[in-house]
Amino acid sequence: MATAPLRAWAAARGPALLSAARCHGTSMTTLLAQHQHRAALSSAAMYMRSSHPHANAAPPATATTTTTTTTTGFHKTTPTDSEPAVTATKEAHMSTATAPAAGQAPTPAVDPTSAPPHDTGAPAHATMSADKLDFSDPSQAFQTKSLYDLVLAYGVLKLCTVRQIVENAGPLYKKTRAVFGARLVDGIVKGTFFRHFCAGENEDELRPIVAELRASGIGSIMDYAAEADLEDKPEDVLEEEQRLSARTYDYIDESHCDANVENFKTCIENVHNVTPAGIAAIKVTALGHPDLLKQLSTAIIQTQWLFDLFAKREEGVEHHHADGLTEEDFQRFFHQYFPDISDQEIHDFYNLVDSDRNGRVDFVEWTHNLHIEDIWELMRRAGPHTPLAHITHEMPTERELELLRNLQRRLTEVVEYAEKHRVRLMIDAEQTYFQPIIDNLVLGLQRKYNKVYGLIYQTYQCYLKDAVLRITHDLERAQREGWWFAAKLVRGAYMEAERKLAEQRGYPDPIHDTIEDTHAAYNRAIQLLMDFPRCNVLIASHNQDSVEFAVEEMKRRGIDPQTGGVCFAQLRGMSDHLTYTLGLNGYKAYKYVPYGPVNEVMPYLIRRAHENSGMLGGASHELTMISNEIKRRIKNFQFA
Repeated sequence: MATAPLRAWAAARGPALLSAARCHGTSMTTLLAQHQHRAALSSAAMYMRSSHPHANAAPPATATTTTTTTTTGFHKTTPTDSEPAVTATKEAHMSTATAPAAGQAPTPAVDPTSAPPHDTGAPAHATMSADKLDFSDPSQAFQTKSLYDLVLAYGVLKLCTVRQIVENAGPLYKKTRAVFGARLVDGIVKGTFFRHFCAGENEDELRPIVAELRASGIGSIMDYAAEADLEDKPEDVLEEEQRLSARTYDYIDESHCDANVENFKTCIENVHNVTPAGIAAIKVTALGHPDLLKQLSTAIIQTQWLFDLFAKREEGVEHHHADGLTEEDFQRFFHQYFPDISDQEIHDFYNLVDSDRNGRVDFVEWTHNLHIEDIWELMRRAGPHTPLAHITHEMPTERELELLRNLQRRLTEVVEYAEKHRVRLMIDAEQTYFQPIIDNLVLGLQRKYNKVYGLIYQTYQCYLKDAVLRITHDLERAQREGWWFAAKLVRGAYMEAERKLAEQRGYPDPIHDTIEDTHAAYNRAIQLLMDFPRCNVLIASHNQDSVEFAVEEMKRRGIDPQTGGVCFAQLRGMSDHLTYTLGLNGYKAYKYVPYGPVNEVMPYLIRRAHENSGMLGGASHELTMISNEIKRRIKNFQFA
C-alpha cells in the first residue's frame, strides 16, 4: 500500500502527529513510513503489538448522517434518535463517505451514546462558558458537601500524604482486624476512608451518591473493585515457577473467574438501573488466572519477532517493508525459517493475509487477518535450527489455549450483557506483564462491538514510553477496519511496581524517564484522539494543566462539550475542584466510583493509595481549598 494517502491525512491533522513523533523521539517520516524495530527480549514486559508504524490508509472519511451543523472542529454531525450516526460495516461506511478536501481536517461523526437517552449528564442550570474555566472556586467544587464531609475529606487526604501510613496500610488493616475484630474495624473504615473514596456496598447505597453527582452534571463510572496480581508472590517463588516445565491451572481458579462474570453483570445492572448514562469498568485479571495472562502475554511478545524478521535485511536482500511485503518476501522468509512448509501453503497463507489483493501486506493487515492462535500454531512449525526454534517452547500449550478460550467466552458474555443494557464498558489497564494479552483481547472486542458506537473503551497508560505510538497504530486500525475508536487516557497507576520489576529482571524501564515526558505524551495523545474521526476519548486525569489543555483543544476545534465525544473523569474523593467545575459548566464529567463490600474493596483502595502516594503528596492545592472552605463556613456559621 502506498503511504501518500495517509501522509495527506497526517497533514490535515497539523501538529498532532508531528508532536507524536517528537514525543516518541523520532521524525515525522519515521512515524508515518518506517518500521520501528524494537527488541522483544530486551523489553519482555512491554507489549509490542504495534511494532510497524506504517501509515498508508486512505484519508479518513465522514459518515453520512441525518443532520449536520456548520461549526468547525471535531464532532459536528448530529444523528437522529432513529438512525445511528455511523454505518454498521466498513464497506457501508466507505460507500457513503466523503473524503476531506486537501489540507482540511476531516469531519467526524458524533457518537450516539455521547449523550444517552434519559440522562444528558448536565443539569438544567449548567452553563457552557466560552471563558477560561475557574478551577479555584470552592463554591462550585464543594457546593454539595456538608461541613462534616469537608472535615472528613481534609483528614483523609492529609493522612494519605503520610508515606509511612500509606506504605503500611495493608499490614495495618489486616492486623487491626485480627486484634479488634472485622466488624469494628470495617465499621470505622466504612465511615472514614471508604465513605470518602467509595459510593457504597450495594445498589441501594449507590443511588443517593449517583443522584448527587448527576445533580451537578457528573456521571458515574462504576467499578466493582476486584482485582488479582501474581506479583504479590515473593520473587524467589516466581523464579522457581518459571523453571517448571509444566504450567498448571486449577479448577478453583476457573470457578472463581466464572463467579466474577456474575459480579460484572451485576455491576452492569447497577449502572443501567442507577445511572443510565454511566459506564462500567472491568478488569480482565478478574476473568482469567494471572499466571495464564502473564504466560499468554509472553507468547505474544515473542511472536513479534515473526513480523520483525520479515522486515529485516536478510542475506543482503532489502525487503520492501516501507510499502508492505510481497509474496516473494513471504516465500523467501518461509523457506528460511519454516523449511517444511510448501510453496502452495505459503501462497495460500499470503492470500489470506493480503485481504485487499494489492500485492502488499503491512503490519496492520497482518494483525487484522490472522488470529493469534494461528500465529502460535505457525511458530511451532519453525525449523529446529532457526532463530525461532528456541522460543517455540514458550508458545501456549493446548490446556492454555483452552483456558484462553474460556477467558474469551467470559469477556464476550460480559460485553454482550453490556450491549443488551446499553452500558458502555471501560477495560482497565493493568501491569505491563498482563497488558499484551489484554490489549489483544480488547482490540478483538472493539472490532466486533464498536461498529456502530463506542461500546468498548481501551485504556492507554501514557507514562509508558510506547503509549503514543500504540495509540497511533490503533487509530490506523480503527480507520482501516471501520469501527468506532473509544479510549481512556490515564497517566498510569503501577509506576513503582513496574520500575522495581524492570530492575529485578534486567529489562529496560518501560516508564518515561521524567514526569515532563509523561505530561508531554499525555497531551500528544489528547491531540491525536481529538483529531481522529468517529472517536470517543475519556480524559482521566487529576492534573489540572492537562484538563485545561484538553478544554482549550476542544475550543480550538469547536468540539461541543456535551455531544462532541470528549469526557473527563477523576476518582471519587479526589480533585473535586476539577470534576464539579467541569460538570457545572456543561462538560461531560465523570467520577470513577468503586463499590462493594468493605473487606473486598480495601485491597483496591490500599493499592490505589500506594501507587498514587506521590500524587496525593502533591494535593496541597486541594487541601488548601478544602481548608479555606471549612474556615469560611465556620466564620459564616454554616454548619450544615
